[in-house]
Amino acid sequence: MAMTKSFFAFGLLLAAGLLAAQGHDEATLMTLGAGGILTPTEAISSSPVRLQVSMFPDRAAIPRESEFTLQATDEKGLPVTHVTYDVKFVQTEDEFTMFETTLHDHGGKAMLAYAFNDGAEHRMEVTMRALPTSSVQFEPVSAKYLIEIIPQQPTGQLMARQMGNLFLFFAIGALIGRWYGGMKKARKVHHVQT
Repeated sequence: MAMTKSFFAFGLLLAAGLLAAQGHDEATLMTLGAGGILTPTEAISSSPVRLQVSMFPDRAAIPRESEFTLQATDEKGLPVTHVTYDVKFVQTEDEFTMFETTLHDHGGKAMLAYAFNDGAEHRMEVTMRALPTSSVQFEPVSAKYLIEIIPQQPTGQLMARQMGNLFLFFAIGALIGRWYGGMKKARKVHHVQT
């Protein structure tokens, strides 16, 4: 009777877990926005050329790729061509460099797709330099951007699978315990009869 009550209680817990998991699916992560221009937390520049970095979607999430567009503009807002961008992503929790690369822009913009693999906040560091063939010569421009990462939420299917595995583990343990308890009783009866 006690085992039946235990299975019933565990079944209730399993049902509650499945109902709670229904609200955490991938659709929640996809309603984040249409993209936007990042605001630098720190910018170092004495140049008339401005660095503009935009990110799509406007919030980074695991495991989805984020697309970054880098553009140099002059005082009139016109694109500056033939520019290089040194880009580095640093995980701020450990100050660990996750990725770094150099992008060459020959047509007014440079693009980079990057998928974050950890939920900690990251810092994007960008240094923009003019190539000898650049439409405007300028001193290097540096900027830093903080990027908040949305951690991956477990899907309802994953939660159901985990709860099913937990139930199976519990059921097997209960059956082994019942079998082992029956063997101990059989040994006691055998010892009493002899």
